[in-house]
Amino acid sequence: MNTFKELAGEKSNFDVDKTDQGNIMFELKAKNNMTVATSIVFESQTAVKEALRYIISNAKSASIEHQRPIP
Repeated sequence: MNTFKELAGEKSNFDVDKTDQGNIMFELKAKNNMTVATSIVFESQTAVKEALRYIISNAKSASIEHQRPIP
């Protein structure tokens, strides 16, 4: 079983998609393709790339706070 920190440390575990409004977001996927985390919506590809670069490079040392999705 992979932990969040292990999954977030690998670029290949992220799926980047466009929303219906044309913005961009990403999901962190487990090896079984289940969604582990979902990002906020970004307005540009550059912002998504910067966010992913930051997450991937800092994942192993990050503190984790669980938040429930808004119903």
